[in-house]
Order: sequence, then structure tokens, then C-alpha cells
Amino acid sequence: MPAYSMDDLRRMSEQPQSEPPVLAQNMASPGLGMPWEPQAEPTPSMTARTPSTGMSVFGARSSIPLTGMFGATPTGTVFGAAPTGIFGHSSFLPSNPMNPFREKPQKRQMPKPPSPPTQSGGLDICFVMDCTGSMQPWIEASKKTIKDMIEALPAEERCKRVAFIGYRDFCDGPAQTHGFTERVEDVVRFIDRQSAHGGGDAAEDIAGGLADALALDWVSQTRTLVLIADAPCHGKQYQPSQHASDDYPEGDPTGLCMTTLLQACRNSGIDFTFVQLTSETDRMQRQLQQVYESAAGSGNINKFELRDLRQIIQAAGGMAAMGDGRGEHVNNMLSAAVTPTIQQSYQNQMSGMQMYSAPVVSSYASYAQNHGS
Repeated sequence: MPAYSMDDLRRMSEQPQSEPPVLAQNMASPGLGMPWEPQAEPTPSMTARTPSTGMSVFGARSSIPLTGMFGATPTGTVFGAAPTGIFGHSSFLPSNPMNPFREKPQKRQMPKPPSPPTQSGGLDICFVMDCTGSMQPWIEASKKTIKDMIEALPAEERCKRVAFIGYRDFCDGPAQTHGFTERVEDVVRFIDRQSAHGGGDAAEDIAGGLADALALDWVSQTRTLVLIADAPCHGKQYQPSQHASDDYPEGDPTGLCMTTLLQACRNSGIDFTFVQLTSETDRMQRQLQQVYESAAGSGNINKFELRDLRQIIQAAGGMAAMGDGRGEHVNNMLSAAVTPTIQQSYQNQMSGMQMYSAPVVSSYASYAQNHGS
């Protein structure tokens, strides 16, 4: 699959981002060389908001509580590290902004960003995935994607490490985390134990998932974080409309900041890939890309790649149809979205040049043909 320069992608990306583009990659120009400093969340222009009803803008979403939700909540598990993850033990009452007795989520500290790469070679790839009720087909597909991705990377590169973080929302407890390992089968078994449930309101705890990812032991030269989500993070500036269901419209109630998290990724040498499944995340992804690309100057070759699957999903019957015997289609969609961008990240680090993978629609067409979909 050919690589594309920024100018190539800009010429192919002139369609509006509010609708599913055919070839658009939504690639902005490199940043302006601003030094990295934590910043406050951007102030949104909208002010009106109706009270949250807890109804998801995506339709019915499963809200099966985790065992022990009102007592000792299951905690995130980092294999080979502390069993409580970076946020420790916590418990929450059900998400209901009108409940005066609702327990406020505990404060969380921004993790220390990883040091920039110092060694030559190796790949660290971390999947950060929404594991709430609507995401089961994509959780299953991630197992095949990880295998396809590893097989597609150069055989001579012996150090290929994978991590997986499954986040939900505050009412569901901390994210479930498997740290970096070269044993792909261990990560696949970990994903096998994940189930799609929970979620509370429409917005999810993406900030918690990204913070857990930054807390991992990133050591390789090529570093990529892959975010797979069908709902935005908390904060009214990220919602698709002023009526969207978000119990925390002022942003993450625990003190994490999406702006700071994205800046830390860029300045820690981590490429950021966002796999977009629905239009509900359109506003969020545009803001995240802008923050990421303005966090460093043109000398930083790390990249933000949007892998927009909306058009492909719609052609296959829509999100609701993805779990209806279409597992192989979902496998091919996710693999075609993720594998080319990981390959390009590796090539960029080897060449010292910033290039982007082919648009996801053409990648999927080639991938589906080769895999019989």
C-alpha cells in the first residue's frame, strides 16, 4: 500500500468532515512549534444544555453493572504491575446527575509522560478501546486485528509489543489493562475475558483509558496508540449536540484533561490513531487532532491518523447490523483501518520522514479482496 505525503492527503481531504468522507484523511498541517505545557480544556461556544436523562444518543446501550458495584468495585489489572492500575481502588454509585447522594469520582493524577525513545528499533502498540454495551463486535474483531497487524510487520523486527486497555465509564470502575508484552496470545486471552457492558450516560471515560495508556512502560522507537470508540469523552465541548447525554458536561470530574493527555502523547513520541465508528465522535476527533498536531513543530515526525470507518459501516448495514452475523466484515474493517497505519508508523521511524497511510476506504477495498470479504 503506498504512503501519502501531507500534500497528497490535503488534496484528497477537501470534503466536509461532518459527513462520512470517501477518501478524506482530515490531515491538518504540522504544528507551529509550540513548547508542550499542560493547558486547560478549550472553552466551547455552546452554552445551552438540557438536563441529562441517561438515555444514550446511540439508542439502547447495555448497562449491566459489574459485580460488587456498590461495594468493592473490580479494579483495573495491569499484568506484571500493581493490580489496581494507576487509579487504585474506587467505587461509584449509579450515574445520575439528579441524585444528590451520588458519590463524586475520586481525583486522579495525570501520569508522568513516557520519556522520548532512546533505543533504536522495536514497536510498542497500545489498543485503547471502548468496552461498553454497543462494542462487542469490535472487541471480538480486535483479537484478529492484533494477529493480522503483527504478521504484517517486518519479520526482521523481533521486538513487537502489544498492550490493551478496555475503558467504560465511572459507574463501571477503572479500566481493564494488560501491559505491554511480546506474547500476543496473552493479550488475545485477556481480550477474551472482556465483555461489552456498562456505560451509564452516552459519554465515556476516554480520559481514564488514555491516562492508563500513558502510564505503561513505553520503550520502543516506534510507538502507536490506537483509540477505538463509538462515543465521545466527557465535556460539552466534545459532544455532538447540546442535547447529548453527558453527566459531566464540564469535563472529566477527576481532574484529567484531554488536552494535556494528547500533548503528552505527541511529545512522548507516540503516534495517535483514531478509529472512528460513528458521527457522535466527529467533533471530539477534530479537537483531539488539532491539539495533537499543535503540540510540537515540524521536526517532530509523529502523526495523528484518522481511520474513518463510517461509510464502510453504513454500506454494510449500519452499526446495529455489525453484531448480526457479520463478524468477518467487522474483522476486515478493523484490520484494514489499523494495520496500514501501524506499518506506516514503523516506516516513518526507519526513514525519519512523516508520511501517512492510504485512505481507509481504499485500504479496506484491498484488504477485503485479499481476505475474501
